[in-house]
Amino acid sequence: EAAGAQPEQRTKREKKHQSFTLCEVCNIQLNSAAQAQIHYNGKSHQKRLKQLNKGKM
Repeated sequence: EAAGAQPEQRTKREKKHQSFTLCEVCNIQLNSAAQAQIHYNGKSHQKRLKQLNKGKM
């Protein structure tokens, strides 16, 4: 019976490996589109963007 449960556990783990977005500016992983949108509009991300843009000019 225990051997039959193992494939189910693997399936559950595979479902957890969803696609994600990586913010290269902040070097963080965002797990959903909603989370990414919140991050991109956040103060710390905006501050890092400004710092990067100053360095390129």
